[in-house]
Amino acid sequence: MRLASADIIDARVEIAPMPDNPAAPSCRLSLVTASAILPLTIGYEPDHARYSAIRDVVLEAVFGDGQKPAAPDPARMPVKEGRIVDAVAMLRTRDGLDASTNCATHLTPDLSFRSPGSPTSGALS
Repeated sequence: MRLASADIIDARVEIAPMPDNPAAPSCRLSLVTASAILPLTIGYEPDHARYSAIRDVVLEAVFGDGQKPAAPDPARMPVKEGRIVDAVAMLRTRDGLDASTNCATHLTPDLSFRSPGSPTSGALS
């Protein structure tokens, strides 16, 4: 497949929980076009820092001195994809929450995330 750099609008570090340890994020890099998300690998690996660095290099190659897309919050990506359980696992890991914490208090009714320490009124229950 051929893809012109002008077709690429973002490079995304996709995140999924490891099957044997849902709290550990595993990653793969994908290119985003207006019509599709194109994964660059089949599998995922547990190294978010490495994939974020690769994303930066790809964006530099594609956009040069132009404006680059901001990196999304890794815990928000599963929510946008409808993977609420994965998002809660990421929240627990990122914010150091234990299983007794109601992670729904970190989500707003539209499933976006509250900043830690902000009021919880209107949170999911």
